[in-house]
Formats: sequence, structure tokens, C-alpha cells
Amino acid sequence: MSAKLERIRNEIEKVKSKIADLKAHLKDLERQEKETENMEIVAMVRSVEVAPEDLKAFLANYKNERMGANAAPAEMEEVKND
Repeated sequence: MSAKLERIRNEIEKVKSKIADLKAHLKDLERQEKETENMEIVAMVRSVEVAPEDLKAFLANYKNERMGANAAPAEMEEVKND
């Protein structure tokens, strides 16, 4: 095998190793991001001092309102096409 080919193959292995390390680092950073985001959300919810049942009802209403708002433009488009 030529020296040039051997250098290229060695470089390929080094790059693959670096990519694997960077992927692992990225996965860890994404885990940290989600964990920190979740802790901040929990802190915000706790600062409001609302009963869990009330919070659940609030979030359900909020979700329903958003879904209704998202559905409205599509329904209006159907009316325009008729």
C-alpha cells in the first residue's frame, strides 16, 4: 500500500473519531438544554402558586383556544373556495 493511501485512510479514521466525539458532545448539550428548560418551566409554574387542578384546566383551555385559532383560517379558506 502506498504511503499516500495510508495517510488518507489514517486521516479518515481521525475525522470519523472526531465526528463521533462531537456527536456525543452535541447529544449531551441537548440533554442539558432540555433539563435546564424543564427546570425553568417548573420554577415559573411554582412561582405562580396555583393549584395543580387549576393549572391543568388553564393549560387545557389554552390548548383548545390555540387549536381553535389554528383551525379558523383553514375553515375560512374552505368557505372562500365554495
